[in-house]
Formats: sequence, C-alpha cells, structure tokens
Amino acid sequence: MPLLVVSAYTPAGYIDNTPHDFGSILRMIEGVNNLQEGVLGFADLQATTDLHEFFSLSTPREFSTVPAQKSANYFLTDKAAAIQPDDD
Repeated sequence: MPLLVVSAYTPAGYIDNTPHDFGSILRMIEGVNNLQEGVLGFADLQATTDLHEFFSLSTPREFSTVPAQKSANYFLTDKAAAIQPDDD
C-alpha cells in the first residue's frame, strides 16, 4: 500500500522505498509519545519499522503557496451542479 506523507516536518522531495506496514504508523505514535513499544496493540508489536525517517520534528519548513489555476474564491462561490466523483 503506497503512503504519501505531506508535512512541514518532512524534507522537501523526500522519497523512501523502505517497506513499512500499518503497524509502523502506530510504532511512530508510540515513539513520539514515549509509550512502550507494543502498547497500542498487535500491529505495532509486530512492526519492524516506524516512520521517523519521514519527519524532522525540530524545525518545520517554511510554508510556500502552491500555484493553482483558480483562486480559492472560485471554489467558495461556484454554483455549478455537483457531479459524482466516479462519473467516467
């Protein structure tokens, strides 16, 4: 299962090909909160990795605006009829 991490604490353009599992997320939560490994259940007890390489928790990167074709006001005031997400 692919994992996309979007965070001000993740290095720009960082790619990691290390295999992780769902327990890796729990293992990360335990590490950040100083909890004993395995306390959140079976999945984190079986996990062999956490997600620490995705985060540098000391200083966040500076925010930068992502250019878009339409302004936020366009989406706030759009009166077009909604379409189903899978209409193709």
